[in-house]
Amino acid sequence: MITQWYDVPAETTEWEIRLSDAHNQGNGYDVDCHFMVFVDDPLAAEAREYDEFELLAGQQFDGDAVEWLESAAVSGEQAWRARYAGGAMHPEATGIVARIRKRAGRPLRIFLGVVSRVLPRDPCGRCRSLVKLAIRAARVVTGTLGPDDFIDMAEDAGFEVPQGISDFLDHAFGEGGIWDRIKQITRRLGKAFRWLDTLARKICEELGHCPRASASGP
Repeated sequence: MITQWYDVPAETTEWEIRLSDAHNQGNGYDVDCHFMVFVDDPLAAEAREYDEFELLAGQQFDGDAVEWLESAAVSGEQAWRARYAGGAMHPEATGIVARIRKRAGRPLRIFLGVVSRVLPRDPCGRCRSLVKLAIRAARVVTGTLGPDDFIDMAEDAGFEVPQGISDFLDHAFGEGGIWDRIKQITRRLGKAFRWLDTLARKICEELGHCPRASASGP
């Protein structure tokens, strides 16, 4: 399993990463294994300016061969803020690859994930990185900037993220589970909190994947 966020340096114009899953390398992936690559521009909403970047994503095979997929922009008015690509892992794939081309001076955030069926009780960091994917995808779609705006988003029962991202997260957490948690816990925490990390940790705890929660007891 791979669930990891990376910072793409602002000064870089072309950036590539290849990640192999040590647990599956050489053994293949099962038919229920899905992958996702998601990139967003964290400064775009604040700057209110368009800055094009390109995402190439794909699956890696033996001998460094790569099967590239066409990336898509998120739908709606915020389409220029994020790109994503994903789907079912090929049984003979050994990992995933992402390549970004962009203008110098613009930092980006990228998520790479491979999950199989419902997320097991893995280390908290993996769960939290998946939760952050859900939160960031929702922010891009709704155009929210911070905790106050995100509270308003949580009150909107009709918000939707791109189907590919939603399918990937439902594959990890069970159908629909992560979105209800985000809304419920956002309302409960209120506006006075260090919002992204705190929200992700609280959701992770309530999903039962955070070792801190089990260690502290009732």
